[in-house]
Amino acid sequence: MKRDARVFVLLVAFGLVVSVPERSRAAAVEVVLSPSLRATVTRIDQVEKVAEQQFRDHRTYDDFSRSARAVPANAVLGQVGWANERLVPSVAEYGVESLVRALMVESFAKAGITDPALRLRVTVDRIGVRNHPVAPLRGNNNYVTGTFEELDASGAVKRSVEVVSNLVASPTSDHGYRGADFAFDDSDASRRVGPSLAYFVTKGLRRLYPDHDFPKVVTVLFGDRDTSDRPTLVRVP
Repeated sequence: MKRDARVFVLLVAFGLVVSVPERSRAAAVEVVLSPSLRATVTRIDQVEKVAEQQFRDHRTYDDFSRSARAVPANAVLGQVGWANERLVPSVAEYGVESLVRALMVESFAKAGITDPALRLRVTVDRIGVRNHPVAPLRGNNNYVTGTFEELDASGAVKRSVEVVSNLVASPTSDHGYRGADFAFDDSDASRRVGPSLAYFVTKGLRRLYPDHDFPKVVTVLFGDRDTSDRPTLVRVP
């Protein structure tokens, strides 16, 4: 069996069926959710898919049928290299697990880690997003807790780190941002899972591989957009 075929089989075995560049497929990544997250992830993913489609279409979470801001937002922010779109091109595949896998794979690629024998397991225990529409996620802080484990060929744990990450993002007013970091809308930090999960992945990988540089989280600011503490306005069927 050729090398590329062996790598593909390993990736499929770990469920890594996400739309990422071939150059990124260097490590097998398994994502595990805690029982409490597993119980709510279907609802979380449903809400996130609706919000993601709305943002891709209109670059705003306002009620775009009544908001004059939807048109300028789309025109101004349409050139940004948004992390959600780059990592999971298909909205139908968007969700907590697919996003974590894609964040891991992209982070390895950006850091130059290309060992096809590398095997990782990421366990996500809890997610907190201050004003997420799904009530169990709401709280006072934006955070993710969990564990990163590097496995050997037999699946035994070689080393692991427990991670508690409180979101830290770098704001930018560059409305054409297309850098290597993970770019999100400024309002996503308190309303969607993407930024918190991205920082969680970044923090975990920095602890496992301190000699490598991984992407950081960037939030793109837009004019007078309302970032007050209210849940994202999405239309859920």
